Amino acid sequence: MGPRGRCGPISPSRSESEAPMLDTHHISFDLSGIATSLGRGEIERWNRTILGLLSHAAAAGPDLAAVIEASPDFALGHAIKGFAALLLGRAEMVATAHQAQAAARAALLRVPATARERAFVDALQDWLQGYPGRAAKRLEAELGKVPGDALAMKLVQAIWFVLGRPDLMRQSIEAALPGFVDHSARGYALGCHAFTLEDPKAFPAFAELKRKLDGGRDTVMYLEGSDQHRGWFHSSLIES
Repeated sequence: MGPRGRCGPISPSRSESEAPMLDTHHISFDLSGIATSLGRGEIERWNRTILGLLSHAAAAGPDLAAVIEASPDFALGHAIKGFAALLLGRAEMVATAHQAQAAARAALLRVPATARERAFVDALQDWLQGYPGRAAKRLEAELGKVPGDALAMKLVQAIWFVLGRPDLMRQSIEAALPGFVDHSARGYALGCHAFTLEDPKAFPAFAELKRKLDGGRDTVMYLEGSDQHRGWFHSSLIES
């Protein structure tokens, strides 16, 4: 299971209920068509960050850092940094996640944010308070509002994976797939779905398979979209 830390209550200088409201004339839309509070000048880099997270690309970290540097009051960027730290599963990264959470909360007090962005920040706090399952469910609620929310989809899958819940991974991605029919990240969603189908509890026949790499006689072959040449899919190809 991933790191689980606890933190005391956050006491900002003023209530988040007093935070500025989002001006609908100053919004940009990410690759899922979802409104963000990020300036239009950084949305392209943010979309690259999302694609990098979906594919586990090495450039995702530098791209996220560049977004935060250019837009330090983008709360969602800080929240994603916090999630990334926790998903590494290393105890020493919990402090980084706490710092990201504090930065996100401070940003919410300074600049407008969408309700979705606030939900991501709240979900990070859930995990830091020791409730990763609650964090997943909070993000699942956002995914339910927009099934094509690629960022929420990826985080939900990652958290349930860390918690050892392949059943909930499959349930979540199958509910979200209709939102990815004409989506630029459709291949990644299909890849997440394919991953959940390897669960031997749901598909007992898989338990009998043993790859040649592991000393068995079975040859394993993946069939996937052309955009799945990186990340876990690429790693699977290499070791197969």
